[in-house]
Amino acid sequence: MKAHIKDLLHKLTGYYQRYGRRPESLYDLLLSLMMWELVSVREEAKGNGLKNTDPGMAYQNVMRRSVTPKAIATALRGCEKQYSALLKGLMLTDKENLDNLPDELWRFTSDTWIYFRNRHGDKQVLIDVADYLETQVADPRSEAGHLTPKAVVNAMVQYLVVEDGTSVYDPYPRTGNMLAAVAEKINSARIKGMLPAERLTQKIMLLRFLLLGKAEELLIDCVNNETKMDRAQEFDYIISNPPFGTRNTADPALPGVITGNWLRMAQGSNRLDVGFICHILSSLSKKGKAAVIVPVIYLSSHNTVVEALVKEIVDMNLLDMVVKLPGDLFANTKIASAILFFSKSRKDNQPVYFMDAAVDQKGKQFFDAESKLGEWIDQIKTNTADEDIWSTSVSIIKQNQYLLQPEQYKQVRELKEELKTAQQLWEACEELEQQLIQSRQVIKQFINQQ
Repeated sequence: MKAHIKDLLHKLTGYYQRYGRRPESLYDLLLSLMMWELVSVREEAKGNGLKNTDPGMAYQNVMRRSVTPKAIATALRGCEKQYSALLKGLMLTDKENLDNLPDELWRFTSDTWIYFRNRHGDKQVLIDVADYLETQVADPRSEAGHLTPKAVVNAMVQYLVVEDGTSVYDPYPRTGNMLAAVAEKINSARIKGMLPAERLTQKIMLLRFLLLGKAEELLIDCVNNETKMDRAQEFDYIISNPPFGTRNTADPALPGVITGNWLRMAQGSNRLDVGFICHILSSLSKKGKAAVIVPVIYLSSHNTVVEALVKEIVDMNLLDMVVKLPGDLFANTKIASAILFFSKSRKDNQPVYFMDAAVDQKGKQFFDAESKLGEWIDQIKTNTADEDIWSTSVSIIKQNQYLLQPEQYKQVRELKEELKTAQQLWEACEELEQQLIQSRQVIKQFINQQ
């Protein structure tokens, strides 16, 4: 993290804690202030402005004055009311934050924030602050605690090859970093995400799209234990890092409709990841593609339902690529994971590619090299795969009892290379025999001439 951002948040957090306040209250307030500023600037750029109430709703107008926490709360409520479709339930902070905030604490917070923004007024600073806050809400109960690293997100987006006008969906977007990566690269992709249940996570997700200037393009549905998509929808591309493990009463409901054979599999399992994958595969269009992070048990599972799901995916020729990821990828779990890439437009004889992003051939981790995954994706697209990428046929996967461990197919490749070497030796022997025959004939002719 950049030093000036670290100093700012360290100073504000320490002051909040001196008053017995939780750091989350500070994060909540800062997110509201940043969203308010972005909406105000956006409307002023359009020539609309924000209609003034008492004390007003325009960020610059209000923050220039010395106002109380209650006045700020009034401004935030007014801003949210005017733009309820975009900001519904997100601009207001919790009761501890503004309604009961001591004036001295507010003055210190507002003065420090205004001074910081006066010195660092560009949008990139807000992006950096958002990135930091994203990591700070990463406790074991938080979606941000399983935040997908940018290297992985970029590789997943790169595989999808999203085009203008296509639809992209994430049934469990957490802080929205995957959908934001799509929105950043594609000008007119139609993006849909299910809004996470956690309030701070919701605010980070919307802030990301406000920073990109594409908040209206994000079609948000709320998903929690009571709500979900109530009708089948199909998408050209799906990208997701869904929750893993056994479902319990505190976990989110499945995000939407599951159809066909996938419904039978989802109903036969209490695993969250199984339900989400079945929903994802049900939601792909006829030529759709998906990139999904899964627990590593999908590569060689002894779980009956997971085995059946992998078998169905392979038998239907939907599996396109497998990337094994390191065990310490996420902040709050050591569960090893992998990326499964699916495609509904695969040809019958098309190979399945396998990569191990946890270790290189010498056993040394190189995952921190962000470009590596992207290089692999490019090599597969251009048919220039190097020695770190192994491929095999669907029939070989079936012969190997549907195991998806990359090293399994590294061995297949090495065996093929050994067989190729043996064939080359055989051909060389045949060529040598022909040369010997020709030599005997020459010698025989020479003897006869004597």
